[in-house]
Amino acid sequence: MHYAYDTDTKKLYGTGKNSILLMTQESYSADGLTAKPAKTTITGISNKTAGKLVISWKKSKGAKGYEIYRRAGTSNSYVKAAVIQSGSTIRYTNMKLKKGHTYYYRIRSYTYDKNGKKVYSGWSTVKSQKVK
Repeated sequence: MHYAYDTDTKKLYGTGKNSILLMTQESYSADGLTAKPAKTTITGISNKTAGKLVISWKKSKGAKGYEIYRRAGTSNSYVKAAVIQSGSTIRYTNMKLKKGHTYYYRIRSYTYDKNGKKVYSGWSTVKSQKVK
């Protein structure tokens, strides 16, 4: 639902983050009841072992878990590489990767609404790494 205020009301109560009517800084899902978890950030991709990449990220406030998506090269589509079912996990090892290929990763965190349906954050910034 969307409300439009006239100029006098906007002057009286303020707008955006300056509004005295703002109840929270958290974004909400479409059902209007469940706060979306915060977006996470990939902090690094380690390439110490042949055929493996270790992806690490910042813990996301309110997350019950994470979904990691990967694509090989720049023209392929993203595929789900892993579902991490713990909000406190901050590292994943992706194995059996092809030597010399560059892989691109993005992560989103999730929580559950009152009906048990996943509510997702936005995507992290994409990071890439070439496999040894």
